[in-house]
Amino acid sequence: MSEFPRRSPATAGQALALALLLSPAGLAVAQAPPPARVQAVPPANDPVVASFEGGTITRSEVLDFLSQYTIAPDRRAEAYEQAVNVLINQKLLARFLEREKVVVTAADLDARVAAIAQELQQSGQGSLNSMLAELGMTETELREQLMMDQRWSKYVATKGDEATLRAYFEKNKDLFTGTAVKASHILAAVDPEATDEQKEAARQKLVELKRKITAGELDFAVAADQFSEDPSNQEAPDGGNIGYFNRRGQVVEPFAEAAFALEVDEVSDPVETQYGYHLIKVTDRRDGQEVAFDQIKDAVRAAFGEDLQQQIIEKARAEANIEIKPMPDDFFPVAPATLPGSLPSPAASPR
Repeated sequence: MSEFPRRSPATAGQALALALLLSPAGLAVAQAPPPARVQAVPPANDPVVASFEGGTITRSEVLDFLSQYTIAPDRRAEAYEQAVNVLINQKLLARFLEREKVVVTAADLDARVAAIAQELQQSGQGSLNSMLAELGMTETELREQLMMDQRWSKYVATKGDEATLRAYFEKNKDLFTGTAVKASHILAAVDPEATDEQKEAARQKLVELKRKITAGELDFAVAADQFSEDPSNQEAPDGGNIGYFNRRGQVVEPFAEAAFALEVDEVSDPVETQYGYHLIKVTDRRDGQEVAFDQIKDAVRAAFGEDLQQQIIEKARAEANIEIKPMPDDFFPVAPATLPGSLPSPAASPR
């Protein structure tokens, strides 16, 4: 079974931090635990590794972010790129909220910190101080994290009134019912540095394959085994089958959106993702359980907020003139600390 377009699930550590710190409209860009305490990087060794309109990311910020995870040596370059992009997203979102003049008062933060402390006590998970020690945070860092969370929640509340959330729910029921589809795909791989002509050549390859499949000249599974450039299917031909997946969180978003728009046995037009172009065929659909809006209103608000935030960040990144430097060979300390956890994956990362 092909795993190529799939995403990596969040780690247990991420889930814990999110559950403790984020409200139902939690931050999509904060898909990592709060910063851990690490050895300070001397200013002379703290170069800028990325820049964008109005801001920078430094080596120490990236190392601070990554110090929470155990990173295999062969994944360091990937980890570096992911961390830099997450940090850029966080800063762009913070700047957006500042421009929108979303205000959170000290009293708001005091109330949230007190609520977390009470929740921890009542659930038998210990004190606030013990949680902070476990996460490697100071209370100041916690309050900074909560500041961002509450500012975002307030912004979502201004955009997601009852009518808007109900309309979002009706339009996106597959997000909440547990409905799953089973699909196969044919990939025409495209290098990230490919020219427009190379991209169009890959797309046209799939246009021609779809024509033959639709005309009955070629079976989809046979075409996948012969022509797909998905490494998993090349190693173990399976007709391009990637199995069942839900509407969000398991495969990259353009792929999922296209698949859920298809009827069973229907073949898509070429769909572009970060990997290239795909022909997608849905081979089965398992309808989930019907749910009422009032039962899952918080989940609807969270999903609405995630989509809203993605739109904001995509627009901000397009206008930010982002420049990310290649990771230097000596970027990581000689003997980096090894802490529990694993490398986080960005929103559209495959497994």
